[in-house]
Amino acid sequence: SEAEAASYAYARDETMDAWFAHQGTAVLMLTQHPMKRGSHRQHGYEESGWPTLERCCAEQLKQTFLTDCRWKLLVDLGCGLPPTLDDCLRSERYSRAEDSGLQMERGWPVGPDDFDLLAKVKRFRVASDREAACRLYRRLSGKNLGSVTKLSFEGMRTPTDADARSLGGCLNYCDALLRLDLQGVG
Repeated sequence: SEAEAASYAYARDETMDAWFAHQGTAVLMLTQHPMKRGSHRQHGYEESGWPTLERCCAEQLKQTFLTDCRWKLLVDLGCGLPPTLDDCLRSERYSRAEDSGLQMERGWPVGPDDFDLLAKVKRFRVASDREAACRLYRRLSGKNLGSVTKLSFEGMRTPTDADARSLGGCLNYCDALLRLDLQGVG
């Protein structure tokens, strides 16, 4: 209907980025390919455009180390389901190993220019969604990175050269940044 199309457009263009980037939300990702779950769907999380936006928004600013929080802000259910969601949300960081059952390791942030490149090779059901996703991510990056005073990547894995370049792309937006925490990286 016309009302549904208008609601979809509003959610897509005005709010979707905030759902995944907000510090008060936990983002649950199901990255396991649908065919491994018995689906006939040919394309999975890693090939799809909107899940790429979801992951990039969530990984840009969410904290990796939480002292007062009993759950993780990024949870990847894609390597096999944990015993319970509660176990998953309270657990320590897991690796991406196929037999680990869960991956919760945050990736290095992706800058807007790098997101534009990523979006070019991702699948979107509606062609105009690719442009909308890039616009949303650029807007989110400007708002969030432009106002952040502290960024923490404490305890993250050693960045690849591409990760470091993309982090640099993010830091170019950080006009108010006072502290960058890379303690324990690697």
